[in-house]
Formats: sequence, C-alpha cells, structure tokens
Amino acid sequence: GDKSCPTCLKNPAEPDPENGLRQNGAAERKEDLGQEEDSTPEQIRTQADLNESDPQKPEVDRKTAETEQQVQTVEQKEEPLGPNDVVCDSCIESPRRALKSCLTCLVSYCEAHLRPHLENPKFQNHRLVEPLGDIERRTCESHKWPLELFCSADGSCICQDC
Repeated sequence: GDKSCPTCLKNPAEPDPENGLRQNGAAERKEDLGQEEDSTPEQIRTQADLNESDPQKPEVDRKTAETEQQVQTVEQKEEPLGPNDVVCDSCIESPRRALKSCLTCLVSYCEAHLRPHLENPKFQNHRLVEPLGDIERRTCESHKWPLELFCSADGSCICQDC
C-alpha cells in the first residue's frame, strides 16, 4: 500500500530535495553527516531532532494543554450540581457545571461548550479563568466590556472605554 509520512504526506522512499531528509522516521541530513545510505544509528537524526532547533516550529500552547487536561479530569468525575456551582451559559435543556469562564465573551462554559475556545485559533486570545458566578457584575453597564482596570481617582473598577 501507499505509505506516506504523517507529517508532510510525502512518499517515505524519496528524499526531500529541499532539506535532504528521507521521509522514513530515521531521516538524515546528508550535507550535515557527510554520509550516504550506510549511516550508523548514532549518525541518523530524525525529523523531530532536526525540527527541535527550527525557529518556525510551532510551540505547544501550554495553557490549552493544561485546560484540556482539566477538562478530561472533570469529565471523569461528573457530580450533581451544587448550590455554589457555576452553570454553563450555553446549556439550555439540562444545565451542566461550567469548567471555565471567558473574560472576553463574559460567558461560562461546560466541557462540551468550552471546546471551541481550546481548539479554534480564533479564540486563542480569549482569557479563560476559573468559573465565575458573578460574571455579569464584572461587566460595565454602559459599555458592556469587562471591568479590567481600576480607577484610583474613583476607587472603582472600570472598562477599557470608561
């Protein structure tokens, strides 16, 4: 069958002319090693090894990874809602416990409704925090923005437009 590299989808038998790597998981950079097909295991470097120093390699978003881990932990131990639990604002028929509140959307989300914030790049700049029961009180009544700033002259929290 046709086997291709899961990273670049190229044929594993053909070397990539751009970087000199064989697409077989035990790739070598020929110009770096000065070797042809007879490289020893110590001389063979994988694509992952070569990419470690690549400045264009995307970094793992630790915030997203931690939040996903929290989602999985809570998912395993779903308990009945208590009086102090924050409820997901997107669950209509059967309310579920919120895992996070978004300070950008000013909404609290359960595990299912939080997923777009974790997976869609459009939400990457949204600020997720532990669930807030009083998220409405943290919103400017005039401008509908989060109360993120403190005005020392007035002694109160204000939004970016106040």
